[in-house]
Amino acid sequence: MFVLDTLSPRHYFYPKAASNKITKRADMNKFGGGTLILVGIAMIVFGFLLRSPITDFLVDLLGLIAIIAGVVVGVIGVLNYLGSKQRA
Repeated sequence: MFVLDTLSPRHYFYPKAASNKITKRADMNKFGGGTLILVGIAMIVFGFLLRSPITDFLVDLLGLIAIIAGVVVGVIGVLNYLGSKQRA
């Protein structure tokens, strides 16, 4: 909604709409130091998770799941293809 407001030319004709836009930007300053500390802690934890060996395990597991899912979908596709040829 906010992106559409910035793209529309209505603030050229209605100066009050432009002032509303300024107050919306001022509302973004509500993120104080406490929020920045929480974001910083979350980024540190996320960084440690990325560097830990559990990440390698999870990536390997997701890769194996993707391979198995690909084989299953491929087999189902071949069966559907062969089944539709027999009906025709």
